[in-house]
Formats: sequence, C-alpha cells, structure tokens
Amino acid sequence: MKTRKIAAVVFAALFVIFSACTPGGTQNAAAPDSSDSPEASAIPVDSASPSDTAAPENTEAPGSTFVPYVFNPDTDVDNRFANAYCSIVERENMFVWAAYGDSAICFFDKEADYGGVLCSKPECDHSPDTAGCNGGIPVKSICCCEDKLYLLPSWSTKEDKSWHIFKMNLDSTGREVFMTIPDAEDGSVTLMNMYIHRGRMYFVNHYSFVEDGVPMEKYALLSCDLASHNAAELKPVFEFESKSWFVSRLFFAGDRIYLFATPGIDGHYKLMVWCYDTVTGETSTAADVILDDDYFTASDFWVTQEGEILVCQSAVIASQNVKIYKIVDNELEVYMEFEETDGPWHGTAVFDDAVAALRLTGEKSPRQYEVWIRDHEGNTIYKGPLCAHDRDGNIVPSFDNINWQYYSHDRIMMCVSVYTTAGETEVADEVYYFVEYEITDSGLEEKTLVAYDMKTGFIEP
Repeated sequence: MKTRKIAAVVFAALFVIFSACTPGGTQNAAAPDSSDSPEASAIPVDSASPSDTAAPENTEAPGSTFVPYVFNPDTDVDNRFANAYCSIVERENMFVWAAYGDSAICFFDKEADYGGVLCSKPECDHSPDTAGCNGGIPVKSICCCEDKLYLLPSWSTKEDKSWHIFKMNLDSTGREVFMTIPDAEDGSVTLMNMYIHRGRMYFVNHYSFVEDGVPMEKYALLSCDLASHNAAELKPVFEFESKSWFVSRLFFAGDRIYLFATPGIDGHYKLMVWCYDTVTGETSTAADVILDDDYFTASDFWVTQEGEILVCQSAVIASQNVKIYKIVDNELEVYMEFEETDGPWHGTAVFDDAVAALRLTGEKSPRQYEVWIRDHEGNTIYKGPLCAHDRDGNIVPSFDNINWQYYSHDRIMMCVSVYTTAGETEVADEVYYFVEYEITDSGLEEKTLVAYDMKTGFIEP
C-alpha cells in the first residue's frame, strides 16, 4: 500500500454537513437463504399519536444527572460511526466498510495491510445474485456484536415485501436470516439505519407522507430485544413528525440514548434533544431551542463524558465565523469559534479529543480542501491542506462528497466520493475512498484503506 505525505500549509475548506435521508424503496435486495427466521408481524409504528411522542413537558438540565460511562466495543454502538453516510465497523485487527448504496461489503486487515471484498467464495464476482457471495449485499447498516456482523440491506425484497436482517461471521461465512420485518403498502416502513446497543436492536424509520395536502416527515426509533429479535415486539423509543426536512442524529452514552433533531414544529425551526434512559424506560427533553436565525444550521452533536451537549454549526454567511455551541440552561452558548481573517470556515465536527472545521479555498475548479483541527482547549493540532490521491496516483484536491469524517489528536479518517469526468453520453464514474491520515510534525501521511468503483467494484491497491 503506497503512502504519501502532504506538506502542511495554512488553509481552509468548505464543507456543509447535510442529512439527506433518501427513502429506500423496494428493490432486488438480497433474498433470504435461510428459512428459520422468526415469524414476522407488522411494526406498530403508528401506535403513538403525535401528542405521545418522546418529548415530555418536563425537561432536564443537560448533564445534571449524567453518569460517565465506559465504552464496551463488544456491546456498545461506536459513536464515531453512528451517523456516517456509509457503514463502518472497527475491530482490533480489521475494518469492515461499505459505501452507502449499491457497493459491496469490504474489509481492511490492519495486520496484513490489505483489503478486499468481504467474501470467502473463491473467484466470486460479488454480485447480490451470486449464490454463496455474502459480501455482495448492498447494505445501509453493518453492526457488530460479540464478533458477529448484522446487516440491514439497502432495500426490502420484491418477493415477500420484507426487510431481511442478516447475521454472519466476521470472515463472511455462516450468513443466515436473523430477523424479518414486513414492509408496508403505504411506505410507512422505510428503514434508514440499524444499531445494536447493550442487548437491544434499534431501527431508524423515516418516511414522507402527505396530510391534508401538506408534505410531512415522520421519524421513529424502533427497538426490540436482540435475543428474541421479533419484529412484532418493535416499539418506538422516539417518535415525532415535522412539516419540513430536518437533520437527525443519535448518540449512545452508556444506558442513555440521545436523539438530536431540527424539526419544523408549530411554525418554528427547532433544535430538539431528547434523552431516553434504557434502564428506566423514561424519556426526557434535554433541549428545546427555537432557532430564529435563518443562517444558523445545526448539523451534528456530541455528548462529552461530563454530560455537556455540544452542537456543530454548518454553513454560515461570509461575514460570520463558524462555531461549536454547548447547550446551557436550554440556550446555545458558544463553546469554540473558528476565527479567520482570510475567509470563513464552513462546517464543524466534534469528537472526544478533537474538534474540526473545514472549507474550500479558491474560486475556480479544482478548489482546495483545508482543515483546522483543535483540542477542546482550543489549541491547534493541525491546520493545513486536506487532499487525497486517486487510483492512478493523481492528486484529488477536493471531494464531491464527504460521507463521514473523524478527527483525533493523531489521525483523520474519512469516507469520500469522487466523480470522474464523463462525456456527453457517458455516466461519470463514482469512486468511494476510505482514507486514513496520520498527523505528523511534517504534515499528513495519507493511506487509502479501501477504494471501490461503483461500476467495476473493488479497486486493487
């Protein structure tokens, strides 16, 4: 695997974090290859009326009763990957990764320094229709619990109009249908994501509908016991409706689950944070903030070990500096500001030991990405260019999409997509890269872990 060094230069990059949820329709998803899945029943997604949503009148001061938690990689959701627009699982010696959509499931072996499609069948073409190929399944979510992989396919099946959740070993062997969730004729079962956390399964169900001529969005986080994995037992933990498109994010903090959303409710654009206690079954409102600033876009959030809820800001107008906020007494208080004299930063991200902002510089294509990484005290860890190299070794100064990003004190990890130039009658190639950068004294040391072409498949290093 080739390694390249990028010289450190002061710069910045435009990045607008967005949360476009594309409803998943009925397609030729992977057909079940096991007949021992439990009997399925319809999901009671409409069991609660809008007035019964997970937004009780009583509110809690964020962090007032917060108990620090210990992350267990065998049973807990890894919040670094929880809201990515791709699927990522990290184990001690490997990554499992799939680009969102039609890509195959890939792996990267840390010890062997090599990746490929996660399939144990020799000379396989990794097609979803190929018997014995377990890596060719297009998936929306990959979860790992006690060294077993659980897969949420990208679509329900045409044959029985159901979502088949698969389970298989880390080496791709032993795939079986683990759970069957019936589809719905009205489109009200549109599974967007799946999580497994401390013995329970969680499914994000997000769909659009029209009510009295008004377009509406409905969100529900459905949950059931992992051991029984019975679709009939799925119940909403969180549920709300919105009259406009909204951002939604989840954070798993031990026995607590936080839902961050920006719905349109009662004529207002709001920032809502709900907290669900998995032990007591109680739900409380951690934040209910009306956002009057038309230029403020809340894009993501993080919950610290001290219980502080940090809110990321996305695009701002040219005269403003992008900021990270924390919620204090149900109000947004500036936590950190990315001040710059030669142009604003657009888009922020926050993790346990680092925060970051990005921007694009230059007025003509190709424009250059830049990143500014700081610790939580505001000290700069790295500030400079952020680019990658394509399959032919050419520099890619900017990406068409950043599907996921992670920053720490010593590394950057990203999933990005790049569209190659096509002719008038040709469709542009869409290539996804899973890239890691080590932060060194001399700049960034780049390594492509996995690359996948949506036309030709896995790209050999």
